[in-house]
Amino acid sequence: MPRDLWAIENGIEFKMRREIRPTDWPRFRKHASLVRTFSSTWTTTTEYHILDHTWYQNLYIATRGEALLPNVKDFAWFDMSWNKDAAAAFPFIPLFLGPDISTISISYQNDDNTVAALSLIASLPERYPNLTAVSFSFRDDVCAVISAAVLRWNGLQRITVESLSPDALTHIASLPSLSALTIGPAYYGMTLPSALPHSAFPALRNLSIRSEELEFSITFLRLWSTCSLLSGAEFRSNERSLSASTWAEIIGIVADKFSPSILTCLRIEDYSESRADIDPATVSEECVVPAKSLRPLLAFSNLTTVELSASHGFDIDDAFILDLAITWPRIEYLKFDSECIPHRRPCATLFSLITLAQYCPLLYTIFININARIIPDIDPNAPKVSLAALQFLNVVHSPISSGDTAKVAALLSDIFPNIETLDSWYKKLRDEEDPPENDHDKRWTEVESLIVTFVGVRNQEIARMNTRLAEAGIIAL
Repeated sequence: MPRDLWAIENGIEFKMRREIRPTDWPRFRKHASLVRTFSSTWTTTTEYHILDHTWYQNLYIATRGEALLPNVKDFAWFDMSWNKDAAAAFPFIPLFLGPDISTISISYQNDDNTVAALSLIASLPERYPNLTAVSFSFRDDVCAVISAAVLRWNGLQRITVESLSPDALTHIASLPSLSALTIGPAYYGMTLPSALPHSAFPALRNLSIRSEELEFSITFLRLWSTCSLLSGAEFRSNERSLSASTWAEIIGIVADKFSPSILTCLRIEDYSESRADIDPATVSEECVVPAKSLRPLLAFSNLTTVELSASHGFDIDDAFILDLAITWPRIEYLKFDSECIPHRRPCATLFSLITLAQYCPLLYTIFININARIIPDIDPNAPKVSLAALQFLNVVHSPISSGDTAKVAALLSDIFPNIETLDSWYKKLRDEEDPPENDHDKRWTEVESLIVTFVGVRNQEIARMNTRLAEAGIIAL
């Protein structure tokens, strides 16, 4: 638009200085026809509030409601500001939705103008019947309005919603093109249908569910006859699981209904935030997930990402990690996380890390509890084991002796020569610039510092050796 139409005030606000004229449009329309993606974000940070709602009102009047961006394909509107100005701008969203729009993402966390927002959602199927992807997130319970809209779309390929009615869920289960489905967090609850079509979700490849409890995901999966096409699955809950049997149940369903050759990414988490408020004395052995509950997953040989986070932890040992490493040669991201300190020391030791380095050449991230008080004896004549891909290691609650930090650092720097970050549970709970607050944090922080030193010294030695070899006319390998 012409430069004299607007002015910047207070360094961040665009203010309209005059009326919009017919002569203002030709240059705008030329460039607007090239736009394929549009995104607008409203936050509580004032530096982003550069357009107030009067801009949208004036544009609507000047264009008589015609689309400003006729060829836009992807549209996103994120309102996390909780202010009246953002709410007043929301009804003018159709200004940016052309006839060829295919993707709409709307997150509306505002208390104001909710009726207008819902009226817009209700009108979308009639205005844009050919949408292929929708994403809706609202502060209030709007399941009925969104479900009614979803029932009128038949070509959706991707859906992200907090909840759906039983009828809407049954409808999307029959869509032949739906490849990605995300449900949750269902803060207001969600009622599942009593049954799904026998061939439910015939094209679904990625499924993500976040609910109050893992039992919701278990009940949902039981409605399926098969999940054999899923390559990615995520099941998260807001509430901590009080029994390891829940984990055994959901993993058993995954093993029974998913294809061992197609599933590549699996995430299961029974808590949603990082907390330090669990008293270890309240954790019983029945809460800890045993290795036998995880073993059905070893049949999935093409896994590249496995993220398992149990609030009360996992009881795994070196033997289990060996079996895992051999059967998951393509693994890149491996996570066994927990939020509470275990009653007893982990059964897995530093030898598990050597095993992973030996059998998993693509692994770049590891989260695992190990007993670092046991230092494995390495045969100096044995072939060197090294994993160049590993960049991030989180040892969670791993115990370590004060006198072993140098030995542990030497071992880790040897098997993970390119490691960039070493984290622990307590380090993640404090700011990066703050000093460690307890012995566990201090010891692992010292290990991380020593790793940097050892890697630097080793690289200098390698450089000097290569220089001497070059001077002798020998090409270094």
